Amino acid sequence: MKTTALVLEKYDANLPQALLGLQVREVQLPDLKPFELLVEVEATTCNPSDLSFLSGQYGIKRSLPTVPGFEACGKIVGVGSAALENRLGERIAFVAQPHLAGTWAKHCVANAAFSYRLADSTQAEQAAGMIVNPLTAIALARIAKASPGGAAIVTAAASQLAGMLRGLAQEMEFTIINIVRKDEQVNSLKASGQAHVLNASEPTFFAQLKALAHQLDARLALDAVGAEMPGTLFAAMPNNARVISYGAISGKPIGGIHPLDIIYNGKTLGGFILTESLVSAGPSQFQHDMAKVESYLSEGRFRTQVARLASLDDAPQAFLAYAANLSQGKTILRPNG
Repeated sequence: MKTTALVLEKYDANLPQALLGLQVREVQLPDLKPFELLVEVEATTCNPSDLSFLSGQYGIKRSLPTVPGFEACGKIVGVGSAALENRLGERIAFVAQPHLAGTWAKHCVANAAFSYRLADSTQAEQAAGMIVNPLTAIALARIAKASPGGAAIVTAAASQLAGMLRGLAQEMEFTIINIVRKDEQVNSLKASGQAHVLNASEPTFFAQLKALAHQLDARLALDAVGAEMPGTLFAAMPNNARVISYGAISGKPIGGIHPLDIIYNGKTLGGFILTESLVSAGPSQFQHDMAKVESYLSEGRFRTQVARLASLDDAPQAFLAYAANLSQGKTILRPNG
């Protein structure tokens, strides 16, 4: 079967060029395997991981040309085996398979095991982004809850994922130290009830962070920035602290980590990637966590802020606007109108 999609011809470290180079084209979809579903895409989204993918800096690379996009919602219009025929017509949220074309298309092939049947009441704009950010937040919250110490430091704290983490922290009863880069973000988070908010752009940021990290015994940091931030966290945190890198908003390599912090002070640096977490946890845990996410959406505890809707033709410019201001809200792509 053929479908219409946004096609990436080449990876480009110049993100605006990568986005503006996307082309709307007809593509051939592979024959369905017994465990696969053909989905008519209702809505899909763009995350920082998608931007890294376009730049060629993401951990997953597909053979070019390819269709980007990692998550979406839509209706099942085809199945790969008789065992799945009872799912025809279901409306689902799903993740793209790493080795196949992605979700920025009118149709996409999904793994049935990692698809979740949606309630009729779940809006497409919310369902389009109910996997990557929410499941990452849930996984990181579990890590934070199980970690020693009295608090977790969260960088890029104005992000939507960080907002989900704060909600989970309240439920699971652990403390967050929020790090942002603008005064208005500090004011907004404090107005929402956050007790610990630091501005990384202030000259006294490091001194404030070190004092607060030791006061609260913050021995876990969740970093989505990269560059010098992990090194700053390392230097500010108590002994036996751990920094987990789960994003690279800066687009720059990690730096500033002193070897003696690792050798003598028991500090460690690790990474987190959702795809590995999903495979490790398995389909049963995926279904359980997705039910929790949908419940949180219905209660208003989780919510994706949407800045704009776009068609396939409008997508490159719309994604460019998203990339210019990540905290403003998501761009939701509606491939089928």
